[in-house]
Amino acid sequence: MLGLARHTFPKFAGAPYRAMSTTITAASKCAGCEGLTETLSAAELDAHMALIPTWKLNEAHTAITQHFRVRNFALALDYLNKAGAVAESENHHPDLAIRNYNHVYVELSTHSLGGLTTNDIIMAVKLDAIPVEKRPLKKKKKESEPKKE
Repeated sequence: MLGLARHTFPKFAGAPYRAMSTTITAASKCAGCEGLTETLSAAELDAHMALIPTWKLNEAHTAITQHFRVRNFALALDYLNKAGAVAESENHHPDLAIRNYNHVYVELSTHSLGGLTTNDIIMAVKLDAIPVEKRPLKKKKKESEPKKE
């Protein structure tokens, strides 16, 4: 009986990297960007976005973003440091920011292709696996409406 190796992300010489039927988990690994030649199709994006419901697709479908609030600056910084460690281990780097001392912003895109690849979905799943107590975003106050007489 032949032992067949099962590869999560196969790379074929000369063929574009695609991952239509791939199962993505926090244990999945990002492929090297030099092997990527195409961004995800609209159908692939729709299928993969179900894995990461807290992420939002931008209007141009070139990036996914997540914005959340934590209790304090130290927790925001701790999350960014952990996210940075994951990014370094995967060699796939998101844009990370802290604003207003406890608001964390994350944006993923494959910069070299100007769009989204399976690497971005893998990173989103991995970043979602980082333990962090997210707090609801505060609703912006609406300007007072004039009283009706």
